[in-house]
Parts: sequence; structure tokens; C-alpha cells
Amino acid sequence: MKKLVLILVLLTGILGFASAGFCADEALIVDENGNVGIGVTEPQAKLHVKGDLVTQKKLTVIEHVFDFDNPENGYPVGEEWEQRYYHIRTPIKHRSYLLYRYDLKGYSYSAQIPIEFTWVGYTYTDGPFRSNAKDTAGNNIPVSQYIGGDGYLYLKFGPISQFKNTFKLDVMFKKEVASVDHDHDRNVYKVFLTADSNHTF
Repeated sequence: MKKLVLILVLLTGILGFASAGFCADEALIVDENGNVGIGVTEPQAKLHVKGDLVTQKKLTVIEHVFDFDNPENGYPVGEEWEQRYYHIRTPIKHRSYLLYRYDLKGYSYSAQIPIEFTWVGYTYTDGPFRSNAKDTAGNNIPVSQYIGGDGYLYLKFGPISQFKNTFKLDVMFKKEVASVDHDHDRNVYKVFLTADSNHTF
């Protein structure tokens, strides 16, 4: 009990210094909404930590995982402006315990619009997995998700002109921290473009 009280007192003192502007290099800040940031200048949650975190309980993790600029092999000559469907392979597998939320934000040069999509779901089911997807920018671009033949979760959007679509992808998931890295291999992320709306991987 004494240890808990001491920790609370120390944390209260630290937050007091941070909110008063005494924290060097903004390593620890408290914004006007009461969100606490450690290593970030604009915390997006009540506690937002940039860097390693040790905990013995469950927590929600928000992580930037992928950037896309152009297809690896460029565009075939004469097809630069063609409509395509984007399939983003993720490391989440069928029957994974991860409760996930993916947020994609970027810009379509050809359509001259911001592109923003959100996917949420949970794949640990015997039948169709629980999921939802939305075009959060309001451009009415179809958005969906599916489990591929390889057992991975794919995030899909389109059709949209393929020329110069750039975006970043963030993920939020809730899981036992000890096994997050085991189930979330960041090297699996990859984008595939198809002309056929019914094509899956």
C-alpha cells in the first residue's frame, strides 16, 4: 500500500511539472483535454506513449505500420490512370484473438481528394468474422475486408484511379501484450492492385 501511494504521489508531481511547462523537450506533456503524452507532443488518448512500454496487464496499442506511395513495379504503360481495387494484406490471421481497428489516411492525386478509410473487426469466429468498414472521408468509395486464401486479413477499397495514391496505415488493437509481436509480423504488410472487383487473394 505504501508503494502504491508513493507511485501516485510521484506521478502527480511529474504531471504537475509537465502541465506547468517545466518538462524538458516535451518528453511528458498534458494537453488541454487532459491527455498525457510521453514522447509525443499531441497525445491522442488519456495516455499516449511513444516508445517501449512495460505492463503486466492488457492495454490498447496504436501503431503506425505501413506507408504506400507507388506500386513496387510502377504502372504498366498506358494504364497509369485506370481504375483499380486496392488489397492490403495484414499480419492478422483467421481465428486471431486480436480486436483491431485500422485507419488509412492519404491523398489521391488523380481524383484530387483525401482518402480516409476505417476497418474494425474480430476474426476469431467459426463462421463469417465480425467486421465493419467505412469511407470516413465521405467520398463513397467502396470499402470492405476479407480473409484471403492464405489465411490473412485483407483490407480492400476501390475502384479508384490508381495513379499517385499515397497513404499511411495505422492499427489499434487490444491484446495480451506478451503475444502481440508474435501475432503481428509487420513484414507481412503488402499492397496488391487488381482490375477485377471479385478478385481475392
